[in-house]
Amino acid sequence: MADKSYKSYRQQLNILRSRGMVIGKGSQGSRVMRILERENYYNVINGYKELFLASKATATADEAYKTGTTFDEVYALYNFDRELRNIYLKYLLKLENTFKTVIAHEFSAKYGHDNYLKIENFDNSTERNISSSIKLIGDIQQEIARQMSKHHQVVTHYMTEHGYIPLWVLVNVLTFGKIENFSVLGIVRAADGSYTYGTNDAYAIAIMFALLLSKSDLNDFISSMRTAFGKLQKQLHTISAADIMSIMGYDTNWTNLVNLI
Repeated sequence: MADKSYKSYRQQLNILRSRGMVIGKGSQGSRVMRILERENYYNVINGYKELFLASKATATADEAYKTGTTFDEVYALYNFDRELRNIYLKYLLKLENTFKTVIAHEFSAKYGHDNYLKIENFDNSTERNISSSIKLIGDIQQEIARQMSKHHQVVTHYMTEHGYIPLWVLVNVLTFGKIENFSVLGIVRAADGSYTYGTNDAYAIAIMFALLLSKSDLNDFISSMRTAFGKLQKQLHTISAADIMSIMGYDTNWTNLVNLI
């Protein structure tokens, strides 16, 4: 298994090829290196490679990609995730206060109002999620400390009088970006670790949209998601957009969201 020492962009390119990823020579290879320079190897490859792997790395062997896997497929998934976040954020912002209330209520009902700093209460199903959960908990701790240093009245009261801040109070001082991450990493995890459509995945937020957005906004959301899924499908061949939809919790009848209104 290769070490983790510094690698130039050309070396990174050669590593991907040696593991079975299809990257053409000449202009195509140059294009991939420019993308790695701009986007970062870790963000693109380590963040989105899992579905394309035929075998994972071991103590004696490097990981290997499924036959025919191209860099463009992995990069397409990376860009899809970015587009997905933008779509979700657009509609989450329309529901910011309501969304914060729902997150605080659902998480507290499942794990208790003071258990938001326990990593076992977050989705740790992948290495990427574990890293994200650790970062989120650290960000929350930093925000609490920052609010204490500013002598935020409510935060200071709960910390000095009770030793903790109830989540329904804390959400009011967290940025919306952190609340969004909280919803994906926190509410998503079922108590027994099981997987259920619409309870521990991105589709759960889509269901919330169906219940809280106006009919016009919901139809726009569905249209945006349909377009994003369709675009992704055209860019994949080793895996399918249906595989991604399944992981997200979107079943084949997901557009029936409109009927929840």
